[in-house]
Amino acid sequence: MKRVIIFLALFLGLLQISFGTVYYVSTSGNDSSGDGSSGKPWRTLRLAVMRVAGHQGHTIKLLSGTFVESGPIEVPTGVSIEGSGTTTIVKAASSFYYNPASPGYAADKFLIRFVSPSPVSGSQSIKNLTINGDGKKLHGGILFQNRDNILVEGVRFEYINFNGLWV
Repeated sequence: MKRVIIFLALFLGLLQISFGTVYYVSTSGNDSSGDGSSGKPWRTLRLAVMRVAGHQGHTIKLLSGTFVESGPIEVPTGVSIEGSGTTTIVKAASSFYYNPASPGYAADKFLIRFVSPSPVSGSQSIKNLTINGDGKKLHGGILFQNRDNILVEGVRFEYINFNGLWV
């Protein structure tokens, strides 16, 4: 009986991971009244990553448009981000600009951060979008730290001051 319970628990856990939910973010969405569904998307990626639970295989789908984010976007493990191709652009708000004349490594100045305190499997991806530094006013695009098993595909970096992708 104990083996059956353990098997069912593992099976249900794997089933939940394999059928993660897709959440939506749109430039016409609303962070106050949205729920991340296709009919009521959120407005910002930053809010979406705070609301979507990690470790469950969920995907945040960015629809076409230019998303201006007010600060660092901390992506939990197991959460993937997928844009709609070249029509999905992520930029920083002017309050997050950081562009010293002699740039150097500054982990807290990357716009999208896949960071864990110790090494873990991210089991996630980021695909089909552009990170735009708005004339080299953004310090860094995407930072990976203490995560593996991450797929980066179809991501374009442009006009960034220090570094587009730091692994």
